[in-house]
Amino acid sequence: MKSKIPLICKKLYEKNLIAGSDGNVSEKQGNKIVITPSNVNKSEINLKDLCLINEKGQNLKGQASSEKYMHLAIYKYQKKAQAIAHAHPPSAIALSLARAHWKFLPQALPEIVIALGSVPFAPYTRPGTKQLGESLIPFVQNSKALILSHHGAVVWGENLQEAFSIMEQLEHACKILCLSEAMGQTKTLSQKEVNELLKKTKAGLGL
Repeated sequence: MKSKIPLICKKLYEKNLIAGSDGNVSEKQGNKIVITPSNVNKSEINLKDLCLINEKGQNLKGQASSEKYMHLAIYKYQKKAQAIAHAHPPSAIALSLARAHWKFLPQALPEIVIALGSVPFAPYTRPGTKQLGESLIPFVQNSKALILSHHGAVVWGENLQEAFSIMEQLEHACKILCLSEAMGQTKTLSQKEVNELLKKTKAGLGL
């Protein structure tokens, strides 16, 4: 089985986005899904540890992460998704705890608008359950990144590197917002500026 999942897991660990056996990563390979196993330290994971499931979530090789239902829901309802990363980024989680009234990450930075788009805070649902996967269905069609209240974050990309980059950018933005909130009230970009940035995004232009 070929996959860059072990490399992505190590990068998530090195960036302090996961700790120990936290988090999980998957990628689609045809009509199968390669996914990390349960209870394996992500900094030490290798190819032989990876599991294989079908689109119904049945284990074909190994004991897949109990968070597989979250991955299955995203793949089912977002056809562009080819890779998914779930991590526990500290700043993103902290914002979900301290700013429980936020429905979306404030669009206060051009990087949030262009790189992340709309980032909803999904209500808390117990990890490792089918209900968690079902709770994400309303969000996955319009967002590449979700903050899971009291839990972590999940992102999808068209490949593993894109998924990692989105997670890294999400946590970086959340760190800035945490600092902003500590200093005072965060000032968001005007709706006019957000619209102009969205035009840039639709035109395929980055920063």
